[in-house]
Amino acid sequence: LFEPSYALNNMMQGKVDDGMESGFRFLVNTTFGIFGLFDVAGWIGMDPHPEDFGQTLGKWGVPSGSYWVLPFLGPSTPRDAAGYIERFATNPTTYALWNQHWAWGVGSSAIILVDGRAQLLKLEDMRAAAVDEYAAVRDAYLRTRERAVRDGAVLSEEEELETLTPLDFGDDDEGSKEE
Repeated sequence: LFEPSYALNNMMQGKVDDGMESGFRFLVNTTFGIFGLFDVAGWIGMDPHPEDFGQTLGKWGVPSGSYWVLPFLGPSTPRDAAGYIERFATNPTTYALWNQHWAWGVGSSAIILVDGRAQLLKLEDMRAAAVDEYAAVRDAYLRTRERAVRDGAVLSEEEELETLTPLDFGDDDEGSKEE
């Protein structure tokens, strides 16, 4: 269901080959995969190229903005939250179920939300081991999203350290009296 979104975002990022392959994946899977129940395109060697609108905006130079934790959805930024609107607009079930069967459309959206929330369960081990859980999740999310915008390119060690949030141990009272 997300292949049209992947195709659109790959094209908008200038990855024409990946965008076309995502479009063909959608056509193959909806035709031969019984409306996407089976990943026939994967079986014949057509790899998915997941890209989202937040990554596209990042490629275009839009800053990520402040860090948010959205109810039921988890961590996000204003740039990435715009992706929810784009994903809704490019989801085929939005139009197929719009007028006749609104309950199916609500069910489809609920499944997408539950799946997105389940993806966040990967953070549970990190959250349990963190000194400051909020800062750890925030830094991990922001670094992961920036790496996704750069297509996996890694920052230098100095640039990586600048992106981390410094821990506050409350010792600033003594340091501020020094001049």
